[in-house]
Amino acid sequence: MNPFTHKQLVPEWAVLRPSYFFQNFTEGPHGATINRDGVIISATGPGRVGFVDADDIAHNTDHIITGPHSLSYAETGEIIGAASGRIITHVHIDLLQPLYIISGADNRM
Repeated sequence: MNPFTHKQLVPEWAVLRPSYFFQNFTEGPHGATINRDGVIISATGPGRVGFVDADDIAHNTDHIITGPHSLSYAETGEIIGAASGRIITHVHIDLLQPLYIISGADNRM
């Protein structure tokens, strides 16, 4: 087992593990449903996430990458809605619901 950590071997490097990027709300599936339907679909319920902007990681020297507040998807929808002049809502789905839909199975089983 190597007794050295990555900080000892390359101290100018840091391993950063953000939980979720703000860009996911403007690109990809979330961006599409927000633009098309005014909804954010997730299986998170009222869970809160420390969203981070990818640009902040590139310019970060403090290694604090969680954002100033943890937000729920509903709160995020309210913020995006206020900025865009639209109503953006969070739609919570059961984690298995996409599988039920794809398979054609009855999700009440």
